[in-house]
Amino acid sequence: MPATARRLLLAALLLALACAASPARAATTNHPPTGTFSWTPAEVHSGDTVTFTAQATDPDGDPVTVDWDLDGNGQFEATGPTATGRWTTRGTRTVTMRLSDPKGKSTLVAKTIEILNAAPVAAFTASPASPLADEPVTFTSQSTDPDGGTLDITQAWDLDGDGAFDDADGPIARATFTPGEHVVRLRVTDANGAVTVAEQRIVAVAASPPPVQPASKTAAPLTPFAVVRLSGRILPVGVRIAALTVFGPRGASVTVRCSGGGCPRPGVLRRVVPARGPRSVTIHALRDVLQPGARIAVRVTQPGQVGKYTSFTIRRGAPPLRHDRCLSPGSTAPRRCP
Repeated sequence: MPATARRLLLAALLLALACAASPARAATTNHPPTGTFSWTPAEVHSGDTVTFTAQATDPDGDPVTVDWDLDGNGQFEATGPTATGRWTTRGTRTVTMRLSDPKGKSTLVAKTIEILNAAPVAAFTASPASPLADEPVTFTSQSTDPDGGTLDITQAWDLDGDGAFDDADGPIARATFTPGEHVVRLRVTDANGAVTVAEQRIVAVAASPPPVQPASKTAAPLTPFAVVRLSGRILPVGVRIAALTVFGPRGASVTVRCSGGGCPRPGVLRRVVPARGPRSVTIHALRDVLQPGARIAVRVTQPGQVGKYTSFTIRRGAPPLRHDRCLSPGSTAPRRCP
């Protein structure tokens, strides 16, 4: 074999041996990360704080970076395996999670969340919180709606504990109470029909009467005994008072206290049965529409005699609720007549 041919054959053999000794490097492919996410609470209402949790893996074992777009604007404003969001209005929202590896591969996962209507929060205060019997109490609502503040709620009051929310409307109500425990309720309804009821127990304490003279046990009643009459017309929004008339002995003092919606200012009126002419007093200042829950308290007194007490509580769609009691000499606290 010629020398040149032998050299070429030797070079070919050496090249083959070199290739066999150095295995070819296998080509590698980077895969994007995969995953999903969940949230709690599963049922979301407006005003809730929602926690999102990522479940992510990378097929190549690379670390995964998690970014969040919580407001649907295409910008990823939160980073980490968890994120929190909160929405104050109902509706549909889209949350997007981006998974990225160090080699530039990424995956987007988007989910839709339905934000449901939240029920209103009902609450109110009472002033005074521990009233005396027949002392006006003002109830002030502190209710809100997570979806609409206080603009989209309607409020109705049950001031007499009968379970019907027909005694007053709006954020403020007023009432007076006889001695004992009473339940006051406020019903709050939002624009979407969700309802919440708050209640408080009010304990009215009988006013301590002034020292009663021994002779008061045998004190004579007013002569003639007073007669209190209230006339008017029942309206859908309350009662339009036509006249409050008191018949009694000459010189007797008549005190009328009106508290609640529609009452005049000031709320206390005082008259005296005239010494001549008719034995009556007519209160003209009450000729107005009194709202449900308003209360009229009438006291007719003379020194040393048993006086007359009458109260009227205005109701919705019904005649005023009337109570008649007596007054011991020198006392303003109503009691049962002997």
